[in-house]
Amino acid sequence: MKLALRTGMPIPVLMRFVVRLLANLTDPAAKGFEDRVIRVLESLVPATSNTPPASNQRYPQQKVRVNQ
Repeated sequence: MKLALRTGMPIPVLMRFVVRLLANLTDPAAKGFEDRVIRVLESLVPATSNTPPASNQRYPQQKVRVNQ
């Protein structure tokens, strides 16, 4: 974090880009360079959901065998 602040804070163009990226302040119809780069980055990263899946596939129930 110290390195990022030390190298990024003095560069206004970089800081403006980072703020626009993190705050989602882009215009989908804009033709600016920053907006294009952000759209490309958004298309490369898959969308995620905050809700759990309908079926719990992550932890399937295990069947326990009882010896008789």
